[in-house]
Amino acid sequence: MRGTTSVSDVMAAMETIAPAWMAKANDPVGLHAGDPKWPVKRILVALDLTAASLAAARRARCQMMVVHHPVFREPIGRMNESAPASRLAGDLARLRIAVFTAHTNLDTVSGGINDILADAVGMEDRKILLQTASDPCLKLAVFVPETNVAAVRQAVCGAGAGVIGEYSCCSFASAGTGSFKGSPASNPAVGRAGRYEEAPELRLEVLLTRSIRDRVVKAMRAAHPYEEPAYDLYTLDESKPYGCGRFGRLAKPVTVRAIAERMARCSRSGCTQLLGNPARRVRRVAVWSGGSSPVQRVADIGAEVLVVGEMRHYDQLLLQDAGVAVVLLGHGPSEAVVVRPLARWLTGRLPGVEMREFLAPAPELANL
Repeated sequence: MRGTTSVSDVMAAMETIAPAWMAKANDPVGLHAGDPKWPVKRILVALDLTAASLAAARRARCQMMVVHHPVFREPIGRMNESAPASRLAGDLARLRIAVFTAHTNLDTVSGGINDILADAVGMEDRKILLQTASDPCLKLAVFVPETNVAAVRQAVCGAGAGVIGEYSCCSFASAGTGSFKGSPASNPAVGRAGRYEEAPELRLEVLLTRSIRDRVVKAMRAAHPYEEPAYDLYTLDESKPYGCGRFGRLAKPVTVRAIAERMARCSRSGCTQLLGNPARRVRRVAVWSGGSSPVQRVADIGAEVLVVGEMRHYDQLLLQDAGVAVVLLGHGPSEAVVVRPLARWLTGRLPGVEMREFLAPAPELANL
């Protein structure tokens, strides 16, 4: 019988989706409310924790919410529930609903919000717009009896090692002879305790990154036949870069208006603005979720259009002078694109846990 899923299980699943180390410094990602031991049967995925999304979680009888934007950025000095943040905190406590936040780590991670935006715009040959984190590369070399190499290779690659570019399960094996002498308390898989032994072995090598080191080593130990596997971990000069925003090319030139219309549909944005010549045909595109985009970088790489959530007036002028068109989706709509994929990713990692999605209505606009 399958055990009960807990808040800590959801936290572990989110760490595989958007690791906390990818978040910017001082970004309060992680568990904002609740107890890691609480059981979870149903989760509401939303962009924000608001009175409306919390009411939706209550109606759906959810035990947990996973949201993008942190709401409790500052300590709550008094639980005076006339203040919005205090009222939300009080309601969460009374309803016993846990809240987990993945913010800039969800912007940064491969396949996260910025890649979703890049997919929607049709971007090819994409690159990171602004690097904000890196994951040092390592090499694992482990010595394995030949008959067990396939099992150990499968285990470490299943844990995420052995990836080179678009290729997975990459490894190298070379033959040699291992020697050992177990103590009287040992239980060797080859030979007998207390006796010098030699055994033919293969040196199996795979690449990995530091962020997955512990789980790769754990998987290797579980699959290895020896009590004490012999292995080395080497730090390499390379690192895997991560960052916010993406830039690249479209398969063929399209008008700025076509890009704006496509992204408005994708993001369900009712407040999309287009700055620049709508009829201009462009091919070099950059995307940036939310706000605070690096406009000088956008100009320097030769982007012809930037799709972004929001932008300061001065930054709009800078891009205007640089000849870069801008599509403003609104901060929320530019990031709400992650709600459905995030629910789907969690479903794949938490079988038996039901997912609910909450998307706030598009803002109502009026010409004054």
